[in-house]
Amino acid sequence: PRKLQADELATVRLFKDNTPSVVYITNLAVRQDAFTLDVLEVPQGSGSGFVWDKLGHIVTNFHVIRGASDLRVTLADQSVYEAQVVGFDQDKDVAVLSIEAPKDKLRPLPVGVSADLLVGQKVYAIGNPFGLDHTLTTGVIRVDCEEKLVQLQLDVLYRM
Repeated sequence: PRKLQADELATVRLFKDNTPSVVYITNLAVRQDAFTLDVLEVPQGSGSGFVWDKLGHIVTNFHVIRGASDLRVTLADQSVYEAQVVGFDQDKDVAVLSIEAPKDKLRPLPVGVSADLLVGQKVYAIGNPFGLDHTLTTGVIRVDCEEKLVQLQLDVLYRM
């Protein structure tokens, strides 16, 4: 194997250190089978989130939980927990969930200060698009954060 450059090593370390904080969220809807009339839980969406604290708070996007009758959170160790919505702001596309998981399974993500970001600075996003195992996406800050709007340039994986 080739020797990694210093910036590559830093990215690998960042991924390894932060992946345990990233969760997979499944949005379930209740549907009735037209033939049997059985009530079924059907996945209607999914997305990523992250552990905020040891109390079991999970931060995600509102569009991930929109219309859910039930939510499930899968931690990095593949353990699954029912989630409750604590609150959300639809306009800002943010939601907070709560799970009851043992504290030793919860790895809160260290959170930075967006006002400290500079145009041209690299940013990273770790997620579980489409239920894939953890992925890493890189981007660049493109707008001054003092303007209260952060524009990111990220490579995004789309399902075709």
